[in-house]
Formats: sequence, C-alpha cells, structure tokens
Amino acid sequence: MYNLFVSGYEKDSWAGEPFIFDELPRRVFAYTDIVIANRLSSFDNASVSEIKKYPCIFAYESCLRRSPKFGFIRNIDKRQGKVRIEYEILPVDPFLSFEDLEKMSFELDINIKGCELYRTHWAVKDVDLAKELGPKGIVLPAREQTKPIDITTHRFDVALSFSGNERSFVGEIASEIVKRLGQDSCFYDEFYHSQLAQPSLDSILEGIYRNQSNLLVAFLSESYEKKPWCGIEFRVIKEILLNRGNKKVMYIKMDDSDSSIVLKTDGYIDARRFTPEKIAQFICERVDVLRNQEESESLV
Repeated sequence: MYNLFVSGYEKDSWAGEPFIFDELPRRVFAYTDIVIANRLSSFDNASVSEIKKYPCIFAYESCLRRSPKFGFIRNIDKRQGKVRIEYEILPVDPFLSFEDLEKMSFELDINIKGCELYRTHWAVKDVDLAKELGPKGIVLPAREQTKPIDITTHRFDVALSFSGNERSFVGEIASEIVKRLGQDSCFYDEFYHSQLAQPSLDSILEGIYRNQSNLLVAFLSESYEKKPWCGIEFRVIKEILLNRGNKKVMYIKMDDSDSSIVLKTDGYIDARRFTPEKIAQFICERVDVLRNQEESESLV
C-alpha cells in the first residue's frame, strides 16, 4: 500500500509545512478502492497507525510539470471537517519524474482517464510501491530513517508520569501504546534520551505535560509521591484538575499504599489486575474519546 498526494497549488506544497484537506470526503481517499476507504476513513487509532506505515508519493497536478517527492506521514489530525497531515520528505535519487506518473499509471494504479493527476486529493493505493519502482533502479528508504521529532514543540497523544521504581512495567505499556498509536505518540523518557540531556529539564517537562499532551497518565505508588521529578509532573496535573480538565487525566494505581492524590471518589485502574497490553488498550481508548470529543466540539 502507498499514499498518493496530489496538489495543484502553485507554491511548493510539499516543502515540509503541514497540508490541510478541507473538502471531505471529496478530497480525502478519492480514487481509492471503496473497501480501503471505508476501513481507513474513521481516523481512529488503528487506522491512523496503519496509514502512517505506508510510504508516500507527494505529487503535483500534471499542469504544473513538477516532479514528485517521496516521504512518510508523521501525524494526522481530523477536526472541524478537515484533515491535516504532517509529513517528512526523504531524498531519493533517482526518483520519479512528473512524466513517469503518467507512464506508470497502471503500475501505480493512477486513474489517468479519470483525470486523477489533474485534481488535488489524497488517495491510498493497494500497490507495493517498492516492488513497482525497483525495476527503474529506485530504492526507497525505510521508515526508520525519518528524523527525530523536537519534544519541545511536538504534541503527544499521551504522556506517562511514573516513579523510576515502576520503569519496567511502564516501559512495556509505553511500547504497546506506540504499536497502537504510532511513532512519537507517547511521551516516555526512555524514548527521548538525547533531548532530555539538557539544562532546565524541569521547564521542558512542564511544557510537555501542560501544553503538549492530550492525556496525562499518572502511575501512582508509594514511591511516586516521594520522588522529586514526579512532584514536578504532578504539579501540572493538579493545575489541569483545578481547571476542570478531569478528562485529560488518568490514574493507574500500582499498589495499596495510601495516597494523598487519589480521593475516595476518584476512579482508577488497578495495575495488579491487568497486563501491560490491557492497560495500554485502556489508555488508547481514552485517547480516542478525547479525539472524538475535540472533533465534536470543533463542529459546534
């Protein structure tokens, strides 16, 4: 499978800036097999994760006579009846020319008779891109070669707050979340060693937890309330709760210790009852609820 993006704008649409499709569903999954379109059009965690795995051709309408580019999707947001994609362009030499798209219309499943290359849209093609381009001497880079995100500006679906005593258990959950939501969806310190090795780390963490994460998950234990870094993170959580942001916070209790954090009226997940995979599922369900809520509010 691969994503085909076609732009008819005069400026360089594929220079790295996010691209917004604002005519749904006419522009999104046009020229796409109906079964594939129906499966992916919900933009839930599973479909977004699947779409992001596909390589991409970033093309221009034929009238512009500009050669396409290659890359991957980094993030997808759907709100206000629009879809925004963030992407990364990777250099490939040699790659396709604009004439090649028409010459290889059968191999790439491009509907020339339907004027597909004369319409700004996003299509998903049931084509093995590497296999079809191989005979032309084109070698595509792997997804793993994408550049690291900047944690001071990136928005995470979920951020995890925990004591180092719980690292092994939480690490399994973090890995499972990434499998379900995609790369760079979860802030877990082990994923970003290089960027956390800098001065004023407390300010960076406060920014991530306060402004750059949709859901904050606190793994509460006897040691959690004693650790200074947990105190920094929970200070942000208390501020969110003060502003009635209850839906943005999720508690996971690791033990039976009395906690000054969790009240008798607070709900939580008992980590001893579930596997890391199941807890990751619960977290992803909350992320989905927040996404749906945000989309519904944007349409009001």
